[in-house]
Amino acid sequence: MPAVDCQKSGKLPLIALSWNIAMASTLNLSLTDELRAFVDQNSGDGTLYATPSEFVRDLLRQKKEELEAARIRASILAGYEDVLKGRTVEYRGDLRSLLGPRPKAAE
Repeated sequence: MPAVDCQKSGKLPLIALSWNIAMASTLNLSLTDELRAFVDQNSGDGTLYATPSEFVRDLLRQKKEELEAARIRASILAGYEDVLKGRTVEYRGDLRSLLGPRPKAAE
């Protein structure tokens, strides 16, 4: 595509941008009046969220992160339990070689 002189042509340049974003999907929910009021109180003017959808999406993200953190904590505790019960084998290898070369610090 030839370059366009925006000042001479009076046209804005066409910029192609690309994002790796999954297509949005719609989900319709039935809420009690109490839950709807809660959503409305936390979205719209004077709140952190512009729309009810933004508020609900953020709640879902937070719940997903909570569940992932709980899974990780449970795995760590299971590992500690293995150590306490002697269910471990001494590792005699070289962890650094498994991790590969360390990145050099920026100068």
